[in-house]
Amino acid sequence: MTAVFLTSAPFVVNSESGSISPTTMPARHVAKDYKGLVWRGDSGSYIVIDLGATRDPYSCVAVMGHNLSNGASFTVTTSNTISGAISTPSATFTNVGAYVGGSVYSGKTLATNAQVSHRYVCVKFNLASSGLPYAEVNRVMVGTPLFLDGIDTDCENYFEDQSVVTKGTDFESFEQYDTRMSWRVKSSWIKDEKWRSQMKPFFAKVGLSKSVFFAPRWEGEAVAGDYFEEEAIWGRITSNAKGSHPNHENWNFDLTVTSIVL
Repeated sequence: MTAVFLTSAPFVVNSESGSISPTTMPARHVAKDYKGLVWRGDSGSYIVIDLGATRDPYSCVAVMGHNLSNGASFTVTTSNTISGAISTPSATFTNVGAYVGGSVYSGKTLATNAQVSHRYVCVKFNLASSGLPYAEVNRVMVGTPLFLDGIDTDCENYFEDQSVVTKGTDFESFEQYDTRMSWRVKSSWIKDEKWRSQMKPFFAKVGLSKSVFFAPRWEGEAVAGDYFEEEAIWGRITSNAKGSHPNHENWNFDLTVTSIVL
């Protein structure tokens, strides 16, 4: 069992087609890390994002906080031209993950490929067989995942009810807000080379302010595990990521990550 982290390279939305509410729910929202900022598009709609003239190679495009159910799908294609990304791609990514399917959890789906460095990424939605009136997306992320060999058996998965409770004598009232999910993640015996070359740069870049995708299981190439969507988080690190050094060539790792949306 392998755990995975992902954060996004910076990008801007270059073009879009099929947006339902381009004024109030524009495509540029998919570059933001906030729950209330979403984009909506109809069947056949697409977004083209621009990673800029200078960019790092990437192997994963993730669509976070989406409403897609079974029967709905999206494709990810890339190119060094806008028209190529839309219609004649240089690379097509393979979706890995789960859709909502009536779950209480928001959709989190990853599309992967061998590493590429194309400037433009097109995400196109197909709702024809789903009955959905629109596709809704919180965030698109583009980057290279950080994989861990696994997380320790004493990890913690817990839920934070953000509702405000007011209590008095023989009185109790609730101002209801959404529940958020957290993971306290521990991983032991990480080799020194991996810690220095991959983990330290990743978590130094992310800090506490940038969003991350985290899944404690990553089973196989085509399916990410039976509980992928229930366990995966799109959120922020809410405790400082830290490493301890039990001996000269190994590191232990500890952090907490909390969802932006369930």
